[in-house]
Amino acid sequence: MIKRTTDVNALMCVLSALTVLILSGCARKEQFPPLGTNLASPVDISVSDDGKYFYALNADFERKYNAGSILVMDNEGNKLKALEIPRMGRSLNVVGNVMIATLDFAADAGNSQPHVYIYDLSDPISPQLKRDIVIDCSPVASSMRKGYKYFAVTCANGSLFVGTLETDLSQSKLNKVRQFSRPFRALHFDAKRNLLIGFPDQPDKPSTGDSELADANSYNTIGTLTASIPNEIPDIYEQTRRAWADLAVRQSYQFLVYDIAAEEKNAPNCTISATTPSCDFPYRPSTDLVPQSELRWLYFRLNDYSGAPDESTYFNNPSYKYYRTNFYAVRPDPEDSDVFYLSQRGAPSISPNANQIIRVRITGELHATYDESKKTYTSLPTSEEMQFERVYGFKGSQVSQYSYPGDFRVVMINNQKTVVVNNFRDLVNWVRGDATGSYWIGASLVDDPTWYSQLTGQLSPSNDIRTYYQVAVNNSGRGASCSFYGNQIIFFDVVPGSAINITKQVR
Repeated sequence: MIKRTTDVNALMCVLSALTVLILSGCARKEQFPPLGTNLASPVDISVSDDGKYFYALNADFERKYNAGSILVMDNEGNKLKALEIPRMGRSLNVVGNVMIATLDFAADAGNSQPHVYIYDLSDPISPQLKRDIVIDCSPVASSMRKGYKYFAVTCANGSLFVGTLETDLSQSKLNKVRQFSRPFRALHFDAKRNLLIGFPDQPDKPSTGDSELADANSYNTIGTLTASIPNEIPDIYEQTRRAWADLAVRQSYQFLVYDIAAEEKNAPNCTISATTPSCDFPYRPSTDLVPQSELRWLYFRLNDYSGAPDESTYFNNPSYKYYRTNFYAVRPDPEDSDVFYLSQRGAPSISPNANQIIRVRITGELHATYDESKKTYTSLPTSEEMQFERVYGFKGSQVSQYSYPGDFRVVMINNQKTVVVNNFRDLVNWVRGDATGSYWIGASLVDDPTWYSQLTGQLSPSNDIRTYYQVAVNNSGRGASCSFYGNQIIFFDVVPGSAINITKQVR
């Protein structure tokens, strides 16, 4: 009996020793080379307001270095500095003396949660991290406007965060304010009206396309016909209780008008609860009347080069509206505060009149009006609040089965308003044999689209496939784009009315 107990104890000691060895082996860290100023899956790029410095966000998606970085370069493409950050960067945004970087979930230690990093760019070569905000969803984009103290972050799951950039950036705040069924990726701050305007996106392969739909009648929320008059809502989305409840489909064709002034402090019609601990930028669920009033129906028709309307089935039927979806980015006009631009994407089979840059002019107030007696909000029809005009993506040389405009910039180059567009396709939208035709940088004059130029083809060496992702351009026409799969930054010059020329490849 004693011997057996001794044997058991001996066996337990051996097992304990083996466990220690195994655990110590598991704890041994895998070794990675330092990233330094190398390029590793560059996923976004921005340029300083004065055009002297470019900032590239290295995501290291392939985990070659176990770190990401923000690479600082001058406008000649010379590497000046690299700020090491965790892997899985998603977006980079530079406005004035503020830079915002967002990072996604990552498996490696130190970045298990997504982050929003806020940097001070008072010294443009040495950005200083002032605020690190942890969020609970995968970010896709951030938005700011020069001279405006607000910023926003949107996530792939439809979460929307709005916050303030304080004079002391370390005191900046960010609040989750809405949860949508799809991301409102393209965000525009209208400083004139104190509004945040957002447009929906489908981040994976587009399965929902533009649709011409009848709006001839009005129905209540249980699908009962109330009037034989249009009310902005497509009839098929209000004829049944189930149609009213399908928020994902409805929000595909709606844009957001978020009233910053009303929501910032002691927001009206706000009730403190566990999910809404404050009425300063409060979180409001989709059942709340306020977010319901913020979603407006998005529809418009566009003209081609000749001024003729795009071909469509119901273009001359007043009961039909052309509802639109899938917007990737938004940029302000450099001269007119009432104007901004949108890039719209869409599979040609389901959105034949998409894939373009659209100039949007705000012609109304956009604010909703609250009727205290009826406890309801009302707003004007979209057609009375906004005008839409295509400025890039006309039928002709710019159209291709590979045309999916994404990020873009509208800049004054040699006193000519120029739009520079990154056209690309995600992996879910092309097969590898199509790669060479799936990425290009296109440029056109906003008010004279007869001039158009693009960068396409192969780089050197011949097996180096050119893949552009995101774009930044300064007022002298110097631009840069990320070659995400090629691990490089491509610098180029845009000469309006002439051409686009590559100046340097930074590896």
